[in-house]
Amino acid sequence: MESLFLITVVIFFLGVFFIGLSGGIFRWRALNNKKAWEGSVIPLLIVGVPITIIGLILCT
Repeated sequence: MESLFLITVVIFFLGVFFIGLSGGIFRWRALNNKKAWEGSVIPLLIVGVPITIIGLILCT
């Protein structure tokens, strides 16, 4: 039972990491006067948001 909870927490924080990474890349691209929404920002959000939601669902 505890191992399932730990896996769920890891899944949740992995999703949060992807969302944070996309935010950092967004700010870096905006700071360098590039188009902020291009690059790997949207793919990281597409991966990060569902993983975070799955992690939240599994925690309950």
